[in-house]
Amino acid sequence: MRKSQIESGMIYAVNGADRVVVPSLVISSTLWDRAFENGRATFQPSPPGARWAASIDWDAGSRRGILVVLPRPGRRRAPDEVIPELEALAKSTPVLDVPHYESVVAELQAKVLAPFVLDVIRDSRIIMPWGDYVTGEGLHPCPGENCSARVALNATDKLRAHANDSGAPCIRSNTLLTEEERTSE
Repeated sequence: MRKSQIESGMIYAVNGADRVVVPSLVISSTLWDRAFENGRATFQPSPPGARWAASIDWDAGSRRGILVVLPRPGRRRAPDEVIPELEALAKSTPVLDVPHYESVVAELQAKVLAPFVLDVIRDSRIIMPWGDYVTGEGLHPCPGENCSARVALNATDKLRAHANDSGAPCIRSNTLLTEEERTSE
């Protein structure tokens, strides 16, 4: 999905841990920094003109990306349980006004309770709007051997990385579809 199409307050299908697709609420589609102070994660808007690819300090766990709420890794819950909670959080999420972001983010962190986590993620992990993902709109059958996955295309129109039926990485990951493969749904 292209960065310009990502909107705040919307629920998207996101590549979570181990490439499991999970629903996620995008809080802000602008760049945010996650840093650690006194053992706690803090979130602040990235400086003006900051680049997407720039990292802050990967060794310390600091990074730059889109501010989202997503299910905590390792806690498997059905999307039917998660979606209503994310929608309720979206309705109660304050607007992140940059001059007052510290108090707003603190208020937001207080609202984000287990089994969710507030985090920043790379835009490339966002696949598509959750509704489209559930209905299969925009997904393509993988033509790889021993692979029956339905996969979204990334921003460069290549199949997103995915696992085949045996759980191993599919050899067709990150490859272009031919015109025939694209139309043979």
